Amino acid sequence: MRYRFAFLLLFTMLPVMNVLAAPVPEPSALLAIGPPPDPRQKEEDYRKNQKEAQTDVVILGTVLYDPAVKKLPSIARRKDAYQWLVENLRVTAERGGRRLRFTFRAGTRAEQVTILNAVLRANLSSHEGPIKCSEEWIRVHERNILDLEERIKATKNPQEAASYRKGIEELRSVRIPELRAAIARVKEIAVIRWAE
Repeated sequence: MRYRFAFLLLFTMLPVMNVLAAPVPEPSALLAIGPPPDPRQKEEDYRKNQKEAQTDVVILGTVLYDPAVKKLPSIARRKDAYQWLVENLRVTAERGGRRLRFTFRAGTRAEQVTILNAVLRANLSSHEGPIKCSEEWIRVHERNILDLEERIKATKNPQEAASYRKGIEELRSVRIPELRAAIARVKEIAVIRWAE
């Protein structure tokens, strides 16, 4: 009899315990956006610009071409999927930091996770081109330095040699360091947390 009472008590308490359980949080993702490209730019302005850029055609267009997103029922049945993404993607800047939080408020949980992760991949891939371009410019400048050094050896004109040295100094002390700093800044853009 005693065990029946304990079982009955447990059976009646299960619904109450379920109500008290913490709800499953909605999927979200975090992206580190790195420092502003221009040190004179205010952090708040930079975060605001980065936040607004997330609904840009480049990012969301890339998301729509993502193979995993194309297969989603919510995307497949829409004529204007881009507008649907714009309306449902929420991007909030984390206060005091260089982070953006992404949430999506439509579709199933699995669709939300797929879309959020596609947004993160689109962000990362949008920065691959500038990194490669900057790396190529560094190689071009290094070849130019070698060429200018050969010209210095070949010239008999001291003014011409001084001009070549000035060009080498500018490439070594200004142009190449600027490009390396830009690459380092872009590499700070990283996924902190993928959506799950």
